[in-house]
Amino acid sequence: RNADGVAQAASTKAESLRHPIRISDMSEWDGIVREWLIDVGHAFAGGLGTNGDAFSYWAAHGTSSVDEGWSYLLPGEDSGVYQQTIVDPNGDGEATTVVEINEAQIMKDALTTGKAPMGLWIGKQKYSLVRFDLEQEVGDGVGKWLFGSAPKQGVNIVQTPNGTVVVSKYSEDAGHTSGNNKTATMAFAEYLAGPDVGY
Repeated sequence: RNADGVAQAASTKAESLRHPIRISDMSEWDGIVREWLIDVGHAFAGGLGTNGDAFSYWAAHGTSSVDEGWSYLLPGEDSGVYQQTIVDPNGDGEATTVVEINEAQIMKDALTTGKAPMGLWIGKQKYSLVRFDLEQEVGDGVGKWLFGSAPKQGVNIVQTPNGTVVVSKYSEDAGHTSGNNKTATMAFAEYLAGPDVGY
């Protein structure tokens, strides 16, 4: 994780929200992610992002550390763009093709359209976008919800009415379930969207 990139993401977050940031140290949000998603036992990694002109993360936590959380959310390349070999979506199910993966753009497009034709990529992990609701009730407003599935794991993504995005990854091997993960993710999003936080 590049410190300048994190600072820039925090600045973008502050400028893009309708409400002032009430926590002066942005690193405190990493701990809040841990409390809402990891400590309750329904996720192995989670993060917060902003879906504005572009999508970007600004807080994360994994089972053991903040850095682990970032490693499960970001692709690792400074540019955030990389090449990936995938099964050709226009082929016979066996042919492969090399495509450019821009995880931030894929996330933004999925939250806008409910579609991810090449898969929903988060931290170089591909998920099939199998369910979505672009008019999901979140607190007293309307947000968005995406569910991505991969073998023995998945991800729930909830965008609040104010544009804050909660991303929560779970693993069946760790005893997590999609339902409990969604419940925890939704509860966190509703807390963020509520009048006490306003995100």
